[in-house]
Amino acid sequence: MDASIYDVFVVNVQKTVEECIALACTPSMNSLYTLKSNIENATSSWLLDFLENGGLTCLLDSLCAMTIQGPSNFSDAILQFDCLNCITTVLSTDVGMMHILELPNGLKKLTSALNTNHSMTKKELFEILSVLCMFSPQSYYAVLEALNYYKKETDQAHRFSILVTEITQTETVAYKCTILTAINCIINGNLSLQGRNKIRNEFISLGLLDTLSVLHAEEFDKDFQIQIEAFYSQKHKDEEDMQTKFEMDYQSPSALLDSIIEKTLGTPKYVSFLHILQDLLSLEYNSENEENSEKWQLIENLIPKIQSGEKPVWTDGQKCKKVYDKDLDILKEDNFINSLCEGSSDSQEGNAAPVIKYPFGTEKNLFDTNCDKLLLWMCFTPSKKLKKIHWSKITPKEIEKSDNCIWRSSNDFLPIIPNFSKMEDLFYSNIPVENTHLVGMQTLMNVTLFLTRSEYDAEDLVRALQENNVASIPQTTLSSLIKILPTKEEVAALRSYQGERLLLHPTEQFLVELSDVNDFHLILRGHFLQSEFLIKFVKLRTSIRSMVDACKTVLEDAGLRDFLHLILGAGNYLNQESCYGCAYGFKLSSLLEVSKIKATEFSYFNLLHHLVELAEENDEQVLMFTADADILEKAAACCLDETRNEVTALSNSLKQFLKELSQADQEVNNLFSIFIKDVKLLFGELQTRLRLLRTLAHKVAGYFCENVDDFSLQKCFQDLHEFYEAVKKCRTVSNGSNFLVLQ
Repeated sequence: MDASIYDVFVVNVQKTVEECIALACTPSMNSLYTLKSNIENATSSWLLDFLENGGLTCLLDSLCAMTIQGPSNFSDAILQFDCLNCITTVLSTDVGMMHILELPNGLKKLTSALNTNHSMTKKELFEILSVLCMFSPQSYYAVLEALNYYKKETDQAHRFSILVTEITQTETVAYKCTILTAINCIINGNLSLQGRNKIRNEFISLGLLDTLSVLHAEEFDKDFQIQIEAFYSQKHKDEEDMQTKFEMDYQSPSALLDSIIEKTLGTPKYVSFLHILQDLLSLEYNSENEENSEKWQLIENLIPKIQSGEKPVWTDGQKCKKVYDKDLDILKEDNFINSLCEGSSDSQEGNAAPVIKYPFGTEKNLFDTNCDKLLLWMCFTPSKKLKKIHWSKITPKEIEKSDNCIWRSSNDFLPIIPNFSKMEDLFYSNIPVENTHLVGMQTLMNVTLFLTRSEYDAEDLVRALQENNVASIPQTTLSSLIKILPTKEEVAALRSYQGERLLLHPTEQFLVELSDVNDFHLILRGHFLQSEFLIKFVKLRTSIRSMVDACKTVLEDAGLRDFLHLILGAGNYLNQESCYGCAYGFKLSSLLEVSKIKATEFSYFNLLHHLVELAEENDEQVLMFTADADILEKAAACCLDETRNEVTALSNSLKQFLKELSQADQEVNNLFSIFIKDVKLLFGELQTRLRLLRTLAHKVAGYFCENVDDFSLQKCFQDLHEFYEAVKKCRTVSNGSNFLVLQ
């Protein structure tokens, strides 16, 4: 093995603050890995210098730049993930948490990275936001402000829309659990009972309860169920506290309304309250446009300000001039003013014509619109399939623009009623409906079911293919579609069809349009492979790094070596005149045998206790190897054979795709040219790391005199980790006033 390769991945050299800031400003995979290692091993003073000289700012700016550009290829996506890992490492310290709160727009830059298609990045971000919510009241409100900023930047309807949308659409249980944890932290981080109630109601208004009901029945993951239980438990507790405090059901609109009426009845406030209700009634309720949502948000924000004694801005002429442009735009709109002013107007009396209340308070006489004609025609439904008039329709808005439009109704209904029965006899359609199926019934049924359940319309899917925008389709949707695509024979039948497409089954119409796209099957598989490769690459790289770090730790730790020799000497002394004596060494599987040798008179004291005490009395540095228990714990969760198999499977999948791609059109090859280039680079790096890991695994096997053919690196790490924890417990016992039984 080339020594230079070993140095790149194993040896970590502590760099200066200036060098690390330069790495943060010019991110690459190697530079970010080096930066993360330096931050993990940094002293408090070094980290403080790094932060004060703009290190975290550089990382946030780099992350924002990657998000704005979007992950055009896999290198960019992985850089984004690695950059976020460095930020997470900084924020794992108290000084890092305090620093990001003091940074102007620090959290806003961080939340802007949520605007990505990569769930791993968003999962990491939600974990950071969860910790910040519980860190301090200052950080809690900073998170809410950052989420509100993200909502405005991405034109979302609500500041919590991103969380509810993600937990509804994702299929990864761990990601769902992270999002629900973030939701619980956002709710419970509010120290006020009424504040928690308001935040929770915001989530409920976005449909969170329906989503949780479905997930509660579908997902059986223990951690996820714990978070669901935490959500409902706190909800019930807060509701009980609210009911006790206000002596009524605080969640019931009718109970709240009755209470206000009871308090205001017989006073001038009752008239004001009645007028407020009348004005609210005139607002739109079913419309989902942004303007309507802003009206309700404005009202909601106004009440707490009045309650706290804050003077409304429009009562002060000087302050009114300083109102934000965005608020002015809303308040200046005539439509908005009309909706508040005209909504409570008195109803018409006498025999006046019926009135339709249009949005924004505009009232129209029923007979001044085209509504009567349309209603009349809609009362009749043809009993036969009729021929269609292919005319160009005029919209109601176009009619409203002209006062003298011919299509405006008079005050009379239609003078002549069409003879619908005769029209059916004269103009029925005699084109037979062909019951033709170009694909097998199984394919037809599967694709129909897919289109029914998919959040994408058939037209949107085809358009995404035609416009080379398949990356916008979620990975789960792509995965489901790829599994049910028609066979080559069925595709040939679809492409040879020359008849009227409208006569086909709607699902077959979709498949015919899909087959019009050259190599559609390959394009879909290629985009799915892109997203799948990113997830698998990051997972494999993390596993390999963990095992490489653990191998290096074991091979280079002099303290572990010295302590094992101490055990060997003590064991040989005890084993004299037996078949176990005169040992030159012992197997890793025998490590914990020393804890089974109990003291004759003190059963709670064993040989490992004695050896730990002896080491502490003579050279406490010998036992410092236990500080690496976390490194071994991470490595013990990884299996070298499984990692090797996953790399092989990924390699075979890529080879098959490249083989099919070589036979496709040049246009399709151009679509994936950047991806193929990145894959070759990243996969080469993965294989280099794997070769390095194999070499280190053989060294570890030789280090402990184990049979290379039967040696399990994972079992080695598990045994060592268990031994490290046992030694740590013994150190705790020896430093305490009482002995504890070693479990």
